[in-house]
Amino acid sequence: MRRRGFCTLSTLGLLGGCLQLQEQSTGETDDGTETSPDGEDGDTRTETDGIERDTERIDLVEAWSRDVDSIAFHDGSFVGVVRPPHSDEVETTRLERYDEHGEIDWSSDEIEDGYRFAITEHDGGGIRSLDGAIVTAATGMEDTDGARLYAFDSETGEQLWVHETDGERAETYFRALTVHDETIYYGVTDSGGTDEDQNPSIRAIDTTTGDVRWEEQFDEGFFSGITVFDDRLYVGRGWELNVFERETGTRVHEEDVSIGFDGFIVTEDTLYFAESELQAYDPVDDELRWEREPDRTFDSGITHTNGTIYGGTRSGWVLARDESDGDLLWETRIDGSVINPLLVDHGVLWTVSDSHELSALNADTGAILYERENGSRRIATGSGRVFIEETAYELERSEA
Repeated sequence: MRRRGFCTLSTLGLLGGCLQLQEQSTGETDDGTETSPDGEDGDTRTETDGIERDTERIDLVEAWSRDVDSIAFHDGSFVGVVRPPHSDEVETTRLERYDEHGEIDWSSDEIEDGYRFAITEHDGGGIRSLDGAIVTAATGMEDTDGARLYAFDSETGEQLWVHETDGERAETYFRALTVHDETIYYGVTDSGGTDEDQNPSIRAIDTTTGDVRWEEQFDEGFFSGITVFDDRLYVGRGWELNVFERETGTRVHEEDVSIGFDGFIVTEDTLYFAESELQAYDPVDDELRWEREPDRTFDSGITHTNGTIYGGTRSGWVLARDESDGDLLWETRIDGSVINPLLVDHGVLWTVSDSHELSALNADTGAILYERENGSRRIATGSGRVFIEETAYELERSEA
């Protein structure tokens, strides 16, 4: 059976403050950290429920600051949203891309009053790369304003086109967005509607003009992800996986899987779902590769890197599992509920709980490197750097 590749996507954005991170060792401790051989599904589990700091420290050294409303890391650079009244430097909203020193690489054309960019998945959008351009979502300030896609020249920030969703259907919120072969595919819903009143629609958009190539409208449901594999488009809708012909929008078939609201990610040749069960789906054979019924289910959605999938729970657990079989690698408990998407970069896993507790964990072991009350969810990571609140930091590692 030949294997093909996904057109994958990922972004995130959340967290804040100047930090000093210290690594926690695993093993049995006096403060509640223990190693248990009796994990769920017969796994050997590393449990961390307390803090013991030693061996390594990570200092965050302030590099530069920018007054931004939201922040993301895309294609090697931090990209910020600047808008009034958060910034007094602009009259309406615009994007800014920053170089490694925090200087403005380019500023986009400002967009219309009443709209704000959604440059992270958490905000209902994200940034995608086109040939010589980037595209990002925008939502209206009023519930009746339809969502939009804006395309900007990736070298100058000049606006190339704007695509407006169907105003009559109250399509106000992007729930899924990806790009493949000069086509943008997206799922949009009514952000204020119930499951029966979401007005969900799927569309394929020409990347050059923003014109609609095809669309499919549904009576109900919500979207949890979208991706292209070979000649098919895979869409998570409600608790189903809908499969379409990519070029025409013809529906091929549906699969009942454990998707839920946020549990849908893709790797090179696998889709992962997380709701009541954790599942890995093979799009070549259209079947599950494996599934788990874990003690702790993901409430944060799924984050993936280097063969590991990560998630958090409402009871405060952060978990890591092997992507090949779902085996539990480690789990660590922090204060508050972990319902916001996790960020991972250069071996550090970042999360903010619902109680605004900022935590940084060793992505390989689950050891807590740092935790503090944060008070903000504005964070982005990339290339070994982290931007928190309004400041970019370099990470310096040293022995404690």
